[in-house]
Amino acid sequence: MKKLAMIILTLVVTFGCNKEENNDIEVVPILIGKGALFGNGEEGINKSNLTITNTADWNTLIEKMDSVNNTSNDFTEIDIDFSQFQVIAVFDRIRNQADGTINISNILDEKSEIKIFISYTNQAEPWLQVVNQPFHIVKIKKSEKPIIFVDQA
Repeated sequence: MKKLAMIILTLVVTFGCNKEENNDIEVVPILIGKGALFGNGEEGINKSNLTITNTADWNTLIEKMDSVNNTSNDFTEIDIDFSQFQVIAVFDRIRNQADGTINISNILDEKSEIKIFISYTNQAEPWLQVVNQPFHIVKIKKSEKPIIFVDQA
């Protein structure tokens, strides 16, 4: 009987200690800008997911976005303290009509990485024929962890 009790105790301790706890933390991003570019692709920004960690890269992106229309005028801020924050910017493909948006739907700070979940909404407006490119830009606390983008298309 003692032998059975020891086996059970050993199994409980072994499996109890190996159980990983879910320590994922949901990150609440700070919105910088969300909308669409309307320059018929002349801004030269491809469908992309960007992590921006310095002022030079941030200013280059703003210059591209503002090259046709003054898009950054609608941003909540453009002076980012890159010693404290990093910028996450996602751009969808160029669309031939106003038929959807791109969203940073969730951000999880996991043990070894930060996951950025990207979703899309389609709201067909076939009567509105305008070339646009949806984008969503946020900032989050600076981290040394790698950023992983998860497309939820």
